Amino acid sequence: MASTSSNRLVTIEEIVPIALQFPCIAVTGPERSGTTITTEMICWSTGYANVPEETWDNDFDALWRTLRERSRIAIHAPHLTFRVHEIDRHCPERVLVVFVLRAVEAIVASQRKAHWGSLSGHCPDDGDPRGWGNPASRWYDRTSHELFQDDIDPEAHLCLNRQRCWHRRQKQHVRNFVEVEYESLRIHPLWLDPEQRGK
Repeated sequence: MASTSSNRLVTIEEIVPIALQFPCIAVTGPERSGTTITTEMICWSTGYANVPEETWDNDFDALWRTLRERSRIAIHAPHLTFRVHEIDRHCPERVLVVFVLRAVEAIVASQRKAHWGSLSGHCPDDGDPRGWGNPASRWYDRTSHELFQDDIDPEAHLCLNRQRCWHRRQKQHVRNFVEVEYESLRIHPLWLDPEQRGK
């Protein structure tokens, strides 16, 4: 199977024919970047089963196993941003990675609205997670922190550091990926404007 990796962004419509070439789709990007709706849109357009994040619950062995053993699935995996560079080692030629890009300011605003800092354990005071997050959080990933520490700005937002590591250190190790901008999702029938959403 030919590599789909490139530096160009794709639209949600362009993802569909690419996605259908793969048994599995892994949708990732920082939390609150639009990974949930992107996964739903891909499933709606392809007929793939939607596998929620809770299915693997921060257990990478469970994630790799699911991606090796199941087919016609799109798995919601924002936490995969920490280890996405490992995907071809564990699941060669089976997975298309869809990385959702969104402006850092918009991600931070969404995280604040959803109280993601406290819910994730990265900021018990409900502040903005910075650096690589809180080592006391169950969602903290020590392995990737050690690997990428030279690229992590301890004062920058966690979501910015994760985007930065994707561009600088990770995507060159992912054979099959596409990137989609959050704002480009507006063309899909499942898109709802903010005033129409429940949260």
